[in-house]
Amino acid sequence: MEIKSNNIYNTDCIDLMSNMHEESVDLIITDPPYGINFSHDHETYNRAPENVLKGYQEVSPDNYLDFTEKWIGEVYKVLKDDGTMYIVSGFTNLRHILNALDTVGFHLINSLVWKYNFGVYTTKKWVNSHYHILMVAKNPKKMKYHPFCRHPKKHRDEGGKSLNYADRESVWDIKREYWKNCLKTPTRLPYDLIKKMIEYSSDKGDLICDPFVGSGQTAYVAKDLERNYIGSEIVDEYCQFANSRIETGQYLIPRID
Repeated sequence: MEIKSNNIYNTDCIDLMSNMHEESVDLIITDPPYGINFSHDHETYNRAPENVLKGYQEVSPDNYLDFTEKWIGEVYKVLKDDGTMYIVSGFTNLRHILNALDTVGFHLINSLVWKYNFGVYTTKKWVNSHYHILMVAKNPKKMKYHPFCRHPKKHRDEGGKSLNYADRESVWDIKREYWKNCLKTPTRLPYDLIKKMIEYSSDKGDLICDPFVGSGQTAYVAKDLERNYIGSEIVDEYCQFANSRIETGQYLIPRID
């Protein structure tokens, strides 16, 4: 299997990365399966399930640690020595991800929080309105991190507060994207969330990889920011959808009845 950059492959992420050159990737950004018997209609909140592409494949909770160790092990092989990875996760299986990262040999750099709008309402426990983002590296001393890529040190807001400091705090308040009346996969990371990761942790021309492509958000943003991309998606319909968005440059694709 010959692997080329700027392609999304309809295959398992293990198959993709096992066929890639070692230390060929600069940055990994991914939102792996949750392992919680996730419903593909969940993210629509019963508003328009007909817009959600079917086929989401969940990982059994009993196999989650083994599954995670395998794909993270492959990531370690393909990531460059100065490379970084961002993993977006809920709290349910976060311990398995952390254990796998430690077993494989990654260094935890930051535990970030993505605070989003409109968490699912409940009266029996706290409303969950955030995800965890783990920033990890193979070699903390060599990893790329550009602290002034978005705001120079002297930039201030109208109240005199540092824009650079605010942008680099560990809680990121970024709104979800709902893609109203458009086709979508069950889960999607916002454009601005991915953009922030790419700008701080890569350079133009770098290769960005997403092992769990879904809608193609990581690849779409990478291309916009003049980076190369590569990824895998096991669901054929999702893979076609992602490639269509990237090839046409059409961010939102309206549903046609």
